[in-house]
Amino acid sequence: MAEQVDDPLCVDDAYAVQFFGFLPQSLLNGIYNGFWEYLQEAMAALNESILITFKGTVSETELQEVSHKRGKIAIDRLDRKFDKAENYLFKNVFSIPDHLVLPSDRPQVDNPCTEEEMIMLDDDIKHVLDRIVAVKYANAQLQDRLVEMQSLTKQLDSTLHSIEKMHTDVAAQSHEMRQTVNSYQHVTTLLDRCRLDSTSS
Repeated sequence: MAEQVDDPLCVDDAYAVQFFGFLPQSLLNGIYNGFWEYLQEAMAALNESILITFKGTVSETELQEVSHKRGKIAIDRLDRKFDKAENYLFKNVFSIPDHLVLPSDRPQVDNPCTEEEMIMLDDDIKHVLDRIVAVKYANAQLQDRLVEMQSLTKQLDSTLHSIEKMHTDVAAQSHEMRQTVNSYQHVTTLLDRCRLDSTSS
């Protein structure tokens, strides 16, 4: 069977993103964070103004204590007000009617799959995934063989180079030996002539 989503909120969020083009909760979180930052900036500006205006009358420590208490009260009020606004927006603005079906989901509503069709679809998906795994494994094996072939090719090139060098060396030595033999034969011929001349005399 196809994998089911256990958390219904995930389904609702995904549907909301399709319908609105954004996630409402993310939008509201951004608005809240904006309010919170403005509140912090306003409190910091107020504290700075009080320190300048009442310099020498109010210490910075006293002001921080009062500011902390005042800030906590302001944030609590912001949370309560924003919770009410959030509930209203989710109920009246960011709600999706139960009867509404998005165009992307219309084919599933018009042509619902039976349980048997879902099983067949799951089997097809599994078969495709198995083939993908098999192809990846075969590619990995081929890559290993390619690396081995490249290594063997390098070794063969090195061997051929050594053989060619040996052939060159042997050819040079053979040439030197032929020259030596020719020189020996020439010397032998000269010696033979000298002997004949000596005998004739």
